[in-house]
Amino acid sequence: MLYRFANCALDTNAVELRRDGAVVALEPQVFALLTYLIEQRHRVVPKAELFDEIWAGRFVSDSALSSRIKSVRAAIGDDGTSQSLIRTVHKTGFRFVGAVEISRAEPEITAEVGPEISQTAPDARPGTMQADQQASRRPDTGPVIAVLPFGTEGDCAGRHIFLDGLTQDIITALGRTRWLSVIARGSVFRFRNADQDPTEAGRLLGARYVVCGTARFDGPKLQLQTSLVEVSSGLEIWVEHYDRPLESVFEIQSDIANSVAGAVASEVETAERQRALLMPLESLDAWEAYHRGCWHMYRFQPVNYDHAERFFRRSVNLEPAVPHAHAGLSFVHWQRAFLGLTADRDGAIAQARDHAQHCLELDPRDPKGHWALGRVFVLQGDFRQSIDELQRAVDLNPSSIMGLYSLGRSLMLIGDLEASNAMVDTARRLSPFDPMVFGFASVKAQNLALLGRTSEAIDYADLAARQPNAHFHILAVAAVCHALAGEEHAAREYLYRLLRIKPRYDVGRFLRAFPLQREEHAAAVRDAFALLQGA
Repeated sequence: MLYRFANCALDTNAVELRRDGAVVALEPQVFALLTYLIEQRHRVVPKAELFDEIWAGRFVSDSALSSRIKSVRAAIGDDGTSQSLIRTVHKTGFRFVGAVEISRAEPEITAEVGPEISQTAPDARPGTMQADQQASRRPDTGPVIAVLPFGTEGDCAGRHIFLDGLTQDIITALGRTRWLSVIARGSVFRFRNADQDPTEAGRLLGARYVVCGTARFDGPKLQLQTSLVEVSSGLEIWVEHYDRPLESVFEIQSDIANSVAGAVASEVETAERQRALLMPLESLDAWEAYHRGCWHMYRFQPVNYDHAERFFRRSVNLEPAVPHAHAGLSFVHWQRAFLGLTADRDGAIAQARDHAQHCLELDPRDPKGHWALGRVFVLQGDFRQSIDELQRAVDLNPSSIMGLYSLGRSLMLIGDLEASNAMVDTARRLSPFDPMVFGFASVKAQNLALLGRTSEAIDYADLAARQPNAHFHILAVAAVCHALAGEEHAAREYLYRLLRIKPRYDVGRFLRAFPLQREEHAAAVRDAFALLQGA
C-alpha cells in the first residue's frame, strides 16, 4: 500500500518512506512501527501491543519504545511537543492522528464484472480471455455468483411465478452475506427460457460460481434438484435435493431459499479457502489472504492463530475499507482469551472488541461484525447484549452459520436450552460439514444433558470429540456428559485425555469457558466433576 500524509509517502511494497519526494533512511523496527501505527490509526495502540508486534514479545524496556517513537517522529517531521501526526496517550499508548490517503503502491489491472450480456459480441463468448478474467476478478470483495432461474420438468403450468420468486429469494439471501457479489435478477433472468449450459452462462455473466437446478411438481408436492457449479472447472461442488409439500407456499419458498443460501455460502467459503491455499504467498490479494487466514483459524491450534492473524492483517493492509478481515482478527483474539493462550486476557478481549467495532464502523449491516461483537459480550459476561448482537447478525442474514451457532451457544448459557437446540440444529442442517461441527455438537450435547436426555447427549458429545479440530474444552464437555449419563468409565477416559493436555483443568475452568447462568445447570456440572475426581 501507499500511505500519503502531510508531506510524506510510506510505500509498504518498496519498504520506503519519502518526505518531500526524498527517501528517508529508516531502521527496520522504525519502519515497522510507523507502518503499524498508520494501519491502526482508528484507535489508540497500547504499548504492550507494540512490544508484541514490533519486538515479537521479547522483553525490552520502555525506553526502547520511546527511542523508536522519537525516530519515527523525526523521520516524518513531527515531535513530542506538537504531536501533529503521532499523539501520546498518557499511560496507555500511541495513536497516529494525521489525515491519510491510501492507494496501491503499484497500478493494478482490473476487469469490470459486467452483468449485461451481448450474445453476439466476440469478446463475450465463453472461453475467451475476457470472460475468464471476469470470472476470476473481484477477489477483494468476494467472488461473483449467479443464481440461474430454475428449469422445469413435467407439467409446471402456473408454477413459474413460484419458481421466479424462489430464485429472487435465493439471490436476496445470498446478498445478505455482504461478501458475495450476486448478479442481479435482471441479468440472470435473461436465461429463464434458454437451454444454456450453466458454465457458459457463468462465463457470460462474469461469475465464478453458478447456482442452478430443476423443479418438478408432483401434485401438491415440490421436488427440487439444486447444484452449485464452479465455472472455471465445470464441476458440481454441491448438490442437494428438496422434497416439500406445497401446503404454505410462502413459508416453503422462504425455507428453501434460506437453506440453499446457507449451504451455498458455506460451500463457496470452503472452496475459496482451498483456492487460497494453492496460491503463492507473494501473489495473495486481500480476499485470498483473508481466506488463507480463515483456513488457519479453523485449525484451532495456537500456532495457527499466529498465522491467521498474519494473513488477516495482510488483508487489512491491502484493503483497509473491507470489513471481513477485522471480524477474522476479532475471532483470533477471542479464541486466545477463551482458550487461555495469553497472559493478558483483558487485552485480548479489548482487541477482539476493537476489531469487531471497526468492522461495524466500515459496514454497520455486516452480519460478521455483529457476530464478532456478540461473542465479545459473552467473554465480558453481558449475555443480554450478546444475544441482541447475535440476533441482529441472524436477522441480517438468516443463513449465517456462525451467527446461528453463536446465538445457540449464548442461549444455552442463559438456560434457554430448547431455543438453543433449534439454533444449532439449523446451523448444522445448513452446513453439515462445517469446520464448526464440533461446536454445533458440543452445544447440543450440553443442552440434552442438562435437559436430562443423557443417552442422546453422549452421542453428540462423542461426535464433537471425534472432530480433528476440536479443542480441549470439547473433551471436558464429553467427560461431563458421560458422567451425567452414568457412563463413568468413558467419562474418565475423556478426563484422562483432557488432563494430558491441560493438567490443571478443573470445574472452575469449565465454568469460566461455559458460564452457565442457571444455578441448577452449574450444579449439575459441579456434580459431574465431583464424581470424576472421586470427591
